[in-house]
Amino acid sequence: MGPPQGVILITLSDNLKNIAERIANFIPGERLEVGEVASLWYIARNKLIGLATLEIYLSQAEDVSLRTLIDTGIKKIVIPHIEKIQQLLHREGIEEPNVHRRSNLSLIGRDTGTAKFIQDDEIAISIRETIRLSLLQEYFGMVNSTRSDIMDLCTLIYMEDYGAYRSLIELAKKRGWLILSPAMP
Repeated sequence: MGPPQGVILITLSDNLKNIAERIANFIPGERLEVGEVASLWYIARNKLIGLATLEIYLSQAEDVSLRTLIDTGIKKIVIPHIEKIQQLLHREGIEEPNVHRRSNLSLIGRDTGTAKFIQDDEIAISIRETIRLSLLQEYFGMVNSTRSDIMDLCTLIYMEDYGAYRSLIELAKKRGWLILSPAMP
């Protein structure tokens, strides 16, 4: 016996492409609950705020790998996540959070000379902590949802952010940028 009609189940064998296709093809039959709307709003707002911060970090980062990670994160993770949430909310007739004026774009790629106010290790640590908080928010979005398309969207966002988190941790390990908590004896 399969799932009830209109329910999408995520299994461990699912990959991001399968989940994304199911989200794109889902036809909602039930209304969004307040918790689902709030979760989506908070995830989108968090990403909108993070977008401005990432753009500033991109303008300050000197390490090529860190710059690539940030740039890829902006273009392939943050902006698409915001757009997916906006599209879903719009489709439901709910006002979606808007992307603010992106005035930081003029800083990216410009030689700021000695006007560096944050170092690469500080950027990596800050992004790591921001992603950790985002993952918690996205997890709560998954467990506070009852509609399968919302669960799938939150899961997709979580999985892609977790991939970025792992990439950042690997880079930070290579560069010696990790601040580790005290080890147990």
